[in-house]
Amino acid sequence: MAQPASTQSNIVAAIWRSFLGLPTWVKLWMLLILAPVNMASAAFASAPSGLLIAAMAHAGMMLDAVALIYSRGVSRLVSAGHVLTWTRWCCC
Repeated sequence: MAQPASTQSNIVAAIWRSFLGLPTWVKLWMLLILAPVNMASAAFASAPSGLLIAAMAHAGMMLDAVALIYSRGVSRLVSAGHVLTWTRWCCC
């Protein structure tokens, strides 16, 4: 069942407040380096191993979104999405 709009906006507001509470250097790193690099991985999907790398980056972002919603903000759990996807495929 879908959540009421007020609950959804409360979750978004909680995540935004959590993001704003991060140190400035972390916010800059997330906005200027982490997000663009992860999104740019899709541009290399046609290269050898590019599709796998793009899939791992985007799978990590999807798991991050689940963790953000679950914890209603930025927490250490958010890093688990990338750790799980990258270590599963890179270290086997």
